[in-house]
Amino acid sequence: MPTASEQAIALAGTIAARIGAYRRSGDAAAVLAPEAVEEVRRLWLATVYAALWEGGGGPAEWELLALSGWLHWCRHLAGPSPADDHAAALDHFSELLLHRQGDEIVPERARRDIDEIPRERWDGAAARVDRIGDTPELERIDFELPLLRDRLARTPDADFATHDLLTGRLRERFELSGDIRFLNEAIDLKRDVLERLPRRRRRLAHGIVLSGLGTMLTIRFGHLGELYDVDEAIEVLRRSLTALRRRDPARPTTLSALGVALRGRYDRVRNPADLDAAVDACRAATVIPGGAGTTLLGRAELLSNLGVVLQIRFEAHRRLPDLTEAIEALREAITLLPPDDPELPGYVSNLGLALCHRFDATGAAEDLDEAVRLFEAAVDGTPDGHPDRVMYLSNLSGTLQSRHALSNRPLDGRRARDTAYEGVAVRSSPVAERVKAAHHWGRSAAAMADWADAADGFAAAVDLLPLLAWRGLNRTSRELLLLDWRHLTDNAAACACAAGDPARALCLLEVGRAVLWTQQLDTRTDLTAVRAADPALADRLLTVANGMEAPGLAVGTGLSG
Repeated sequence: MPTASEQAIALAGTIAARIGAYRRSGDAAAVLAPEAVEEVRRLWLATVYAALWEGGGGPAEWELLALSGWLHWCRHLAGPSPADDHAAALDHFSELLLHRQGDEIVPERARRDIDEIPRERWDGAAARVDRIGDTPELERIDFELPLLRDRLARTPDADFATHDLLTGRLRERFELSGDIRFLNEAIDLKRDVLERLPRRRRRLAHGIVLSGLGTMLTIRFGHLGELYDVDEAIEVLRRSLTALRRRDPARPTTLSALGVALRGRYDRVRNPADLDAAVDACRAATVIPGGAGTTLLGRAELLSNLGVVLQIRFEAHRRLPDLTEAIEALREAITLLPPDDPELPGYVSNLGLALCHRFDATGAAEDLDEAVRLFEAAVDGTPDGHPDRVMYLSNLSGTLQSRHALSNRPLDGRRARDTAYEGVAVRSSPVAERVKAAHHWGRSAAAMADWADAADGFAAAVDLLPLLAWRGLNRTSRELLLLDWRHLTDNAAACACAAGDPARALCLLEVGRAVLWTQQLDTRTDLTAVRAADPALADRLLTVANGMEAPGLAVGTGLSG
């Protein structure tokens, strides 16, 4: 693949050819083509990354200004063009004159326009038209990834900075899209780094790499629900803490990551020791000097993680001091974040959950009202399609249901149902969150005695169960996931009966109780034709099928009807 420098040089040549074609023959199509402005934006992007990673090699800044300015100037002359090309050309040309490079480049007519037209009419137009410096984050990452992969392929053993940069970008790409392939690639890269660490650097870097690997395994566990991911994450993070020095700047972040992983495992297997260890790790992370604790954003993350595990322990033991400490930590975390921080919706949502717990414990209606406002802010601050949006929608729906039950305001009931319904459709989110949203949809509709709609909501949740306990997980993980929703089909069938549709109720019960059984039947394929063509492959397929049918925990084979 071409390097960033090579891409920049090629794009510069393409744009220069467009300008030349128009100036020589008046070929307006050459400069008015829709992709022409896109090439200008990509040229700037490629040149920036060439300077960052390759020490330059692309066009100089004055050459970029000249090419960009002349393309827009030619588009303005050829007109009409959809963008404000005249203003963009003047903006580029004015910068070129400031660089003392434009005496023979900027056309005389453009110079007069710069002098005669008020600056506010064209200043900033280049960034607006070309989107220079304002490329969407997802597009930036997609531009970077192939360049980073190519650079790593050329120097796999020497450039550990590229490993870190690439794994970071892959994680960001996953977080923006929910596409698990990018997270899998990042995890594989971290494992590769561990194997390739030179002996002279192993002691210094081993703990840092282990910390990153453990964090990403925990993220994958939250997305897919595979129990062995979180087991490995906890083991890896503990090894990381052993490798890190007591005053290493990465120690607080690693401790907090360990707490998050332990909390995740507690959510699945309900071992109280995991929850206590999670609180201890997260609390220790907030009091260790240095590292993330010395920056506002770093400390905000540590406090937020502590607040979450404390409120989960409150749910388990109902000790108010845990909840009080959680709310204090979460409020402090929010004050440390700027209003436009992309992590703010998550922090706000965590505080909303803690206030909901306090309402359940004390009945203070003001806590419920504040929680609604916080969840609304979390939803408003999260773009459509973001993987976390459905979680905030579910939280808002559940809180509106509680307020509807308290005050019986019809508007709260309708908003609770509509909010949950919106969450089910966010396909980039983890399936577990979509199941929760569908469950809230069913509950909110049932609270309004709209039994047909309630049946639809619960049925949507039941339909998602095969995706939740998908066959890529081992049998134990699938059984534990289904165990969490063992009453779902009962509710779905009850609402269908209340709506006067007993036949649908029977179908829902059958679907819910037979999730794993259906998966087993699907693996019982006739291998006669395969065996005739490739006996070894048939044996391998049979081995895999038998492995998928191996018994797991004795918790049933699906959801009871």
